[in-house]
Amino acid sequence: VPAREVARLTTLLDQERRLAGNAPTLRRLEAQLAEAVARQQREAATAAGMLAAGNVLVGVATADAQRGAAPPIDPDCAAALARAGATAGERTGDGGTRFARLPAGPLCAAAASLGHLAFPADPDGVIRALPAAVALATGPLPALAIEAAAPAAGGPGDRVLFLRQYGPSLTAGAFAEVAASDVLAGIDTARLRDQVVIVGALAGEAPLRTPLGTEAGLPELLATAIANLLAGEAITRPAGAGLAELLLAVLLGIGIAVLGPRLPLGTAA
Repeated sequence: VPAREVARLTTLLDQERRLAGNAPTLRRLEAQLAEAVARQQREAATAAGMLAAGNVLVGVATADAQRGAAPPIDPDCAAALARAGATAGERTGDGGTRFARLPAGPLCAAAASLGHLAFPADPDGVIRALPAAVALATGPLPALAIEAAAPAAGGPGDRVLFLRQYGPSLTAGAFAEVAASDVLAGIDTARLRDQVVIVGALAGEAPLRTPLGTEAGLPELLATAIANLLAGEAITRPAGAGLAELLLAVLLGIGIAVLGPRLPLGTAA
């Protein structure tokens, strides 16, 4: 946390100066302090922009179960998670803990809401669905796509939303792409007005496989989920689908048992 790091480095630097510490140590501490202060200022500026917009959501990644105590949570992030109905970690049966990888405290405080970014792959490595929520301790953390689409789309009503893909990739025009450098330079910003904007990197992350046989990045999957919800095009599974599938399997088994012996056997050529 930059604020704590700034305080810690300031204390160390003051101690070194009082003790007339050696020059290399002083220079190292001064450089570390300058970097921490710069990071703190960047976060404060970003948080101010988020507050001015008033509608910025922050995605939260979740880590796999791991052993050990939960990492310390910034109070602002703990409050943001509580507002979203979740806390930071979930004790699991194997003694591990599932963690939320939280942003900096000022960003948590400025966010209109938080949401998870989990797009788990099926056993064949293909991503087909989005969990409506992930369990973190006493409450669910909703998907960022659902938070972004609400209230226009309403609640999902399903535990899993199956994605309806629109195109093979962002480069093929499924969604508009605007470079961050252009936005910062004030170029083509009118395209963003009254739109849902996803800020994310299209390169540098491991590609994710889609049912179309292509690879996509996390921003594209998130855009797909939000567009599905806003247009009412998400592929949902009826609440009684599991029972219906079980009954169908039972009836099919009975049919095979009853009619199987009566069916004529084929003859070999």
